[in-house]
Amino acid sequence: MLAVMSAGAQTAFDAYNFSKTNYAGTARSMALGNAMTALGGDIGAIVLNPAGSAVFNYSVVSLTPSVAVSSVRSSYSPEGEMAFGPVASTSKKQFNVPNAGAVFVLNSDDVGLKGWSFSIVCTQTDNALNFSSVSGHTNKTSLLGSLAYRMDGIAEEWFAATDAYTRDNHVSWDLANAYKSGQVSNMFRDFYIGGNQLNGKDSQGRNIKYVPDYLSQNSEEYYYGTKNDILLNTAMNFNDNLYFGVTMGIPVSRYRYTSNVYEAAENPLSFPVKFEGGNSTYFKSASYGYNYSADYNGIYAKLGLIYRPVSFLRFGLTFQSPTLYAINEFWNYTANVRYDNNNNGSAASPDGQYSYCLRSPYQFSFGAALTLGNLGFISADYEMADYSIMSFRERHGDYNVGSAYSTFGLTNEAISNFYGVSHALRIGAEIRVGAGFSLRGGYGFTTDPSLLRKNSSGYWIGVSDYESLIDEYHGGGERLSDKKYTGDKTSFFSFGLGYSSAGSFFADLAAKKTTFTSDSYILYDNYYAFDSQGDVITAFAPAARMERSLWNVSLTLGWRF
Repeated sequence: MLAVMSAGAQTAFDAYNFSKTNYAGTARSMALGNAMTALGGDIGAIVLNPAGSAVFNYSVVSLTPSVAVSSVRSSYSPEGEMAFGPVASTSKKQFNVPNAGAVFVLNSDDVGLKGWSFSIVCTQTDNALNFSSVSGHTNKTSLLGSLAYRMDGIAEEWFAATDAYTRDNHVSWDLANAYKSGQVSNMFRDFYIGGNQLNGKDSQGRNIKYVPDYLSQNSEEYYYGTKNDILLNTAMNFNDNLYFGVTMGIPVSRYRYTSNVYEAAENPLSFPVKFEGGNSTYFKSASYGYNYSADYNGIYAKLGLIYRPVSFLRFGLTFQSPTLYAINEFWNYTANVRYDNNNNGSAASPDGQYSYCLRSPYQFSFGAALTLGNLGFISADYEMADYSIMSFRERHGDYNVGSAYSTFGLTNEAISNFYGVSHALRIGAEIRVGAGFSLRGGYGFTTDPSLLRKNSSGYWIGVSDYESLIDEYHGGGERLSDKKYTGDKTSFFSFGLGYSSAGSFFADLAAKKTTFTSDSYILYDNYYAFDSQGDVITAFAPAARMERSLWNVSLTLGWRF
C-alpha cells in the first residue's frame, strides 16, 4: 500500500519508508550518479564516504539550490486491479536546497600526516514529493458502503457518544466520523447503511444493501517532505595515498501525507434517502480525508577510507551504523456528505499523536575509480543495506523487548520475515573538455528489499497480506516457507556540466531523473457487495495504479579559500 500509514499501528512498510535513502548531493555528485565513494574531493561526496573531505587541497564552501518535479501517471480500475482505464498525468514542483556546507583544511608538518579536514554539511538523503489523482466510475461498491459494512454489529451508542474518539470501545475514528457526519446511518439492530445505498432483500428474505446506480469517484494522494542529514565530519590525509574519515550524522526529517476519496451520484434521483421523521432527499456526494505527519530525527556514525595504490587508481570503503530514530506522528480524519436541499453534514476527529523509536539498517559500500590522465575518470560504487534488522520499540521503554508480546513484537516479526538486503549500483564518468569545463554522466539502481513468502496453501504473499492475518501466522494456523525478492528496483540516470575557474570560484549544473517502482492501492476496504436482486457480486473495491518519476535540476556555486 503506497504511503498509507496507519495511525498508532506502525507497519513494516513504515519502517522501510523512514529508513530508505535516495541521495541528492551537489550538482557535481548528482551528475556523476553519486558514484563517489572512491573519489571524494566534493562536498556532496562526504555523505557517501567520510574520507572524501580529506582529498581537498583547499578549504571549500558551496551551496546547491534545486528544483524537484514529481510526475505521476495514474489510472483507475473499478474492480480491483483487473481493468485499469486511461492514464492521467499529474505533477508537483518543489524548490529546496539539497546540499550546503563547508570543508576546512589544515595542513600538517607531521611525518606521514599531510593534513586534517573538518566539515559541516547539510545534505538531502530522500525526497518524498508525490501527488496523484485518479478518477472513474462504478456501480458495484462505494466508500460509504465500505464504511457501513465495517460498522455492522457495533452498538450505535458507541458512535453517538460524545467521547467516541477517546473511549476504549474499539471504534476507529474514521467510522465515528462516518456516523457523526451522516454519511452512514443505523437502520435497526446495529445494521448500518451508507447514504448512497438502498435497502433490499436477498432470496432468503434477509436485509441487504446495494448501490443502485453509477457513482463518479476520485482519489487524490499528496505525499511530500524531505530527509536531511546534518553531517559533522573529520578526516585525515596520509601522504596523498591513504585517507581516513569519520562522520556523525544527524537526520532531521519531516513528512506529510494527505489523502481524499470523493464520490458523487451521476444521477442523484437514483439515490433516494429517507430520514427519520419521514423527510426524503437524494444523495449527491461524499468525501473522506486523512491527514498524517511525521517529524523525526536520529543519529548514526559512519567510517570511511580511500586508498590510492597507484596514481591512476582509487578504492573506497565505508561502514555506516544503524540509525536510531525518535519519531513523532500526528493524524486526523475528516468526513463530509451532501444531500439534496442543503441537507449536508461534516465531522472531524481530534488530532492524534504517538511517539516511538526505530532502528534502521546498517550499510556497507565499496567504490573504485580509474583516472584517465587529464582527460577525466570513471567511477563505480556498490552499496548494500540489510533491512531485516529494522525494528520498532517504545519511546520510553518497552517490556518484553524482542518478544511477540511487546508493543511492536508482531510488527518486528513481519519485518524480519519480509525484508532482506537491498543492493545499489552507481556508475559515473567525467570528461574534461578544456578551458575549465567538464561533462558528466551517471546511472544507477537500487533493488527493493521486500520479500515474498510462500504460505501454507502454496501462494506467494507480501508483507501486507501477512500483517492482515498476523495472528493466524503467529498462532501456528498458517506457516511461511520459501522466500524470494519481488525484483522491483528504483533506477536513475543523470548528466551535467561543470566549470572551475583558475581562481577560487567553481559552478556545476546537473539534472537527474529517478524512476520508481509502480505502486497500486485500493480506494477503500473490500466488502461483500450485492446487486438490486440480492445476489452477491464478485467485485473488489476500486484500485489506483501509479507510475512515479522525479526530476531534480541542481546548481552548485562554490568557492575555494
